[in-house]
Amino acid sequence: MRLCVVAVVVLLLLADVCDGRRRRGKRQRRVQKDRSSWDWPSSQNWKSFLDRLMGRLGTRKYGFGLGQDENSVFNFDFGWNQPSRDWWKGPNVCLTKTDEETNTTETGVGTIARHFSFHKHVCDETESAYKCTITSQIMNKQRVVTEVYECCRGYARKETEFGCPRKVELKDLVETIRSLGLSEFLRAADSVSLTEEFRQGNFTLFVPENKAFEDLRSALPELKRIMPKDIPNVVMVSKPVSNLVLNDTQNLLLGHMASGQYKISNLQDEQLVETGSPYKSKIRINFYEGPQRLMTANCVRVKSADIMATNGVVHKIQSLLQPVTGTIVDIVSKSPQFGILKTALARANLVHMFRGEGQFTVFAPTDAAFRKMAPQLLEKLLSGQEECLQKVLKNHVLPNVICSAIIQGHAKSYNLLNAYINLTRDDNDKLFVGKAQIVEKDLMATNGVIHVIDDVLVPDEALRITDIVEKHGATLILGLLKDAKMMNDLQKASNVTFFVPSNKAIQELPEETVNSLRADPASLKKLLQYHIVPDRVSFNALYNNFLLQTSNSDKRIRINEYSSFPFGTHWMQTAQCAPISTRDVESCNGVINIIEKVMIPPSGNVVDVLALDSRFSQLVGLIKKTGLADELQEEGPFTIFAPTNQAFKSLGKDAMKRLRNNTDELRTVLKNHLAKDALCCASIFKNGWYGSPRLRTIGGEVFRLERRSNDYIRIGPAMITECDHTGSNGVVHVIDRVLVEGERQQLLARLLGRGHGHWGRDRRWLRRFAI
Repeated sequence: MRLCVVAVVVLLLLADVCDGRRRRGKRQRRVQKDRSSWDWPSSQNWKSFLDRLMGRLGTRKYGFGLGQDENSVFNFDFGWNQPSRDWWKGPNVCLTKTDEETNTTETGVGTIARHFSFHKHVCDETESAYKCTITSQIMNKQRVVTEVYECCRGYARKETEFGCPRKVELKDLVETIRSLGLSEFLRAADSVSLTEEFRQGNFTLFVPENKAFEDLRSALPELKRIMPKDIPNVVMVSKPVSNLVLNDTQNLLLGHMASGQYKISNLQDEQLVETGSPYKSKIRINFYEGPQRLMTANCVRVKSADIMATNGVVHKIQSLLQPVTGTIVDIVSKSPQFGILKTALARANLVHMFRGEGQFTVFAPTDAAFRKMAPQLLEKLLSGQEECLQKVLKNHVLPNVICSAIIQGHAKSYNLLNAYINLTRDDNDKLFVGKAQIVEKDLMATNGVIHVIDDVLVPDEALRITDIVEKHGATLILGLLKDAKMMNDLQKASNVTFFVPSNKAIQELPEETVNSLRADPASLKKLLQYHIVPDRVSFNALYNNFLLQTSNSDKRIRINEYSSFPFGTHWMQTAQCAPISTRDVESCNGVINIIEKVMIPPSGNVVDVLALDSRFSQLVGLIKKTGLADELQEEGPFTIFAPTNQAFKSLGKDAMKRLRNNTDELRTVLKNHLAKDALCCASIFKNGWYGSPRLRTIGGEVFRLERRSNDYIRIGPAMITECDHTGSNGVVHVIDRVLVEGERQQLLARLLGRGHGHWGRDRRWLRRFAI
């Protein structure tokens, strides 16, 4: 019915507007005025417009959020009058303000201190409070001003309401608990004479639901010890035994009570609230925003918070709070199911971490879980490097308390390895971390929480470098490592970076090369050592033309980066011109990078590379004749597009004679084959929508670079027949033609042969080549 009425009103609005437009349109046509002057009714005429509309509907009353009247015949609410988001500016909201100044550091006379200042303003909103914290610091003096807006005592609000319009009658704690129907808590409190204390004191009480008391035996240590499960009823117990039970009950309830008033506005995530428990048990408060908004107390769900009483606050919780007295190490040490975990913590030197203060979540594998592992792997972890075992254990630890109640569906959280760990609750309400099932949850410790799991979570970072190589399918390189008798050395090495040729890269080597390497273990070892950097290197710290020192004497690996930016998304990193397909794969004793080509140690600089190949004898002679050899032996890097002797022969005898007799012209031609920087073939991407990339040589000429669909690569008119002969200061590519003219010379020749009418057409080419 309401939707129908709203539809009628919208139609009437449109009819009124359209009628107005027609009338104004006729007037405008008569006086030839611009129709754009028409507009909706002005703000001062809006009320009369609504009155007119309501008159059509038979009433002068109207809603629209402008003056709603409960007696109206029509009371339309289009949601235009939603209450202000700033609800704390409404009625019956009280402000509590605190101002604290502290000295953050102690400085003595003569201490050098740097000037430092900052200002931070952070506000947080909940259903019942709006809290702003203003922190400012100048030098060592810090000032923290906290402003909390919340409902004044005796008033309350719902989430969508402005201010706190609801007046409530406050009662003392006992009557408040009784009005909530939490009778079992009061009955237990009566049995140990705590009820009167609750009436007179000023406390915060975490009160469990009635059903939480159904199995009180499990929460009382003495009762659990003296009452076996097979005794259905107890008619009489001796007085000493009954005193133990009463003491346990009293201590349990005191662990639900804190002195003073702790409302949500006074609490913070991971805050520890002191209780009245004689065991000095504390309550850890946690707040979660996703996947649902949740507050927990010792990982017990808080179902209703901030229920105010005249002498305190009540928080209704889902179950009883067990006393929390031991650290994570204490719980692991005392439980017989964690024998191997206890040993692992000691050997990894992590006991101190879990013995002190903290807020950890530990997914603790049982002894049965450890025995599921492959015996060799378990032995390696327990008897191997401390760093590897540490990574296994840290993979089971989160830096914050994550209670089981917050795990809904699929979720994830960071662990101490700074890696995501997947948390799942399935349709059968079973909890999993990774592929391991949580078989016991929410064992609270003073410094965190333990969830018991039935499998060990072994990350790649905890495996040895050879295990990671095998896991990534690079099995052929492992065979070469065995032939060179380097497997044990690599497994025992610490903090190395291994550039691992893929199986395809090794298969592309000529068979005779592989056979000769296998027959000569010393040469094979030098080749493999060239792929190992004696340091743990992350590519995030590297940049173009970065040189990495290898384990092979003074041989270094040149890292290059290439991109087609801003015209495309191609991006490539190479190591000694070998494309890197997978990078920065962590292991316990190093990092691996998968490369798609076997790296050959350079035999010298780029001139040496040419000199050692008889196909370039003419090129080497010409380079020396022009004096370019000295320049090409500098640090570089350089790229040489090297024509073979056959390419020079194809120029003809007359052309070669002219070049030899004219040193300047010869030098110009040779410079057309040289480029600054190391340009690997992997950097020449296939043509995109923006065309082909161009290369400016040292001689100033510009050549088009093309990678054809058949993967042939060309520079100008020449084809690159062999790629990436690397030297210590650059790279050499073999080409089948001499680069005599570049696009710049061709353009000039074309322009000189034309009339003036063609200059405009080629103006963009002039700009491109800076002519």
